[in-house]
Amino acid sequence: MNVALWAIAGALAAVFLLAGGMKLLQPKETTIELIRPAPAGIAPVPVLLMTGAVISHAAARRRR
Repeated sequence: MNVALWAIAGALAAVFLLAGGMKLLQPKETTIELIRPAPAGIAPVPVLLMTGAVISHAAARRRR
């Protein structure tokens, strides 16, 4: 059982490394779209929603 868990953890680590490597190889224009969605034509509502979630989460964490 322990060996199986380590094998699964290793496989997940490899998948995450591959995903990160693919993001590093993306052109800079694609990366800018993730940071600044308005010039790229992405709807600002989901971006504002997630920004609000991050702020409220940080505030809740500070109150603990």
